Amino acid sequence: MFRFYKNMKYSGWQQRVAWLIVFLLMIRNTNLQAAEVSNQIKPDQAEQKIHFLTDVVPLLTRLNCNSGGCHGKSTGQNGFKISLLGFEPELDYSAMTLEARGRRIFPADPDRSLLLLKAIGRVPHGGGKLLEYDSADYRVLRDWIRQGAPGPDPDAPVLVKINITPRDQSLKQNSSLKLKVIADFSDGKQRDVTRQSVYESNYPEVGTVDKQGLVTTQTRGGLFAVMARFGDQISVFQGVVPYNASAAADKASDPSEAELTKMDQLLAAQWKKLGITPSPPSDDATFIRRATLDICGTLPTADEVTTYLEDTKPQKRQRLINRLLERPEYASYFALKWADILQNRGSGYSTRNQRAGTMLFAAWIRDSIASNKPYDQFVSEILTATGSQAENPPALWYRSVRNTPGYVESVAQAFLGVRIQCAQCHHHPVERWSQDDYYSFAANFSRVGRKGGFADAEVPTNEIIYLKNEVEVRIPRTNEIMKPR
Repeated sequence: MFRFYKNMKYSGWQQRVAWLIVFLLMIRNTNLQAAEVSNQIKPDQAEQKIHFLTDVVPLLTRLNCNSGGCHGKSTGQNGFKISLLGFEPELDYSAMTLEARGRRIFPADPDRSLLLLKAIGRVPHGGGKLLEYDSADYRVLRDWIRQGAPGPDPDAPVLVKINITPRDQSLKQNSSLKLKVIADFSDGKQRDVTRQSVYESNYPEVGTVDKQGLVTTQTRGGLFAVMARFGDQISVFQGVVPYNASAAADKASDPSEAELTKMDQLLAAQWKKLGITPSPPSDDATFIRRATLDICGTLPTADEVTTYLEDTKPQKRQRLINRLLERPEYASYFALKWADILQNRGSGYSTRNQRAGTMLFAAWIRDSIASNKPYDQFVSEILTATGSQAENPPALWYRSVRNTPGYVESVAQAFLGVRIQCAQCHHHPVERWSQDDYYSFAANFSRVGRKGGFADAEVPTNEIIYLKNEVEVRIPRTNEIMKPR
């Protein structure tokens, strides 16, 4: 066509018109070809918009790129550092797109991006080959780069929670179960993220899980849990593999619920799930020995054993327990346990006043147990204590715990049974606690103040705990003021 128009003799304006016709014909043919190709693409093959927060970051977690042993550790790896488990996506985005003069991605030709070349093993990579070329995960990263590598969108729907199904199930030995994970977003939409989630079993000897969420039980019984993680959310599946399937199905051996306490009922239900047949009740001589040791920390006397064995009245065991709970040894024994939990110790304190404070707090703990003080009241009186140790002995708890991280971690572990230390620096790797949770909890203790000191008085008044004017607690990551909750 070009040769045809080139050989024809036209005047100036005719030549310009001819070239315009050629140009229009070229555009028409191009549009027709594009339309034909577009019609051949199926809807599910069309490139979807890739979101950094909900597509890219979870993929980095799934590939272990942001784990503590790789680029997620505090010093990073080979000059490339991203946040642990993706809990600081702004940092991750900057590291991937801006650091190293932006050489990690190449939007003009995504397949030549260093990020992808290392992942598929075409460029040496300390972590080895992580992806196959043109696999589903590869396409997620490639399409994200092709779309201009968009960063975290503040207006995009936020991940609210994930739900794993089923939540719990009893499984036979050498069997399998496919888990499913659904993500809920702030706009009310849901998304199946089973393939994008990360799975971990806490007891692989009983039940394992693969990258696709397929649970496989082994040849032994027991309890196990599988944690699923997507983004900053986790959900847990609890599995039960009976030791003896026939015992688990046998109802004839179930004890009567009328004879059990609430705790006994819970234990009996768990034994039944596991197919465990409980041992028969101990004889009276064994029972009084065990009960006295467990409740009072001492052995029963010979006279106590004789009297108990000769007792023929009903409910003798319950009456024995009640008698033991009324003895002073019970309060002293459990006060010793609580003194360890509350870090009330005499060693390390050299002055008479310091040692006197330890004894006052110990006596308060013992009296609280002897009077059967409710647990919530016991904890409240310790945490809200103000004044001196002579006026208010539980204020002495603040002698051993002397800073905000100490308050948070001691209260969480001693009274809630939770370890929250990890969340001070990053989202807890195996719990649901975030940095926001940690510093919001810390804000509850921001007004704890001290005055005086160990050398200020001869009588055991010493340090005084009081409430200061409101003090701000800020989260280091964003410098945001956190409210108590």
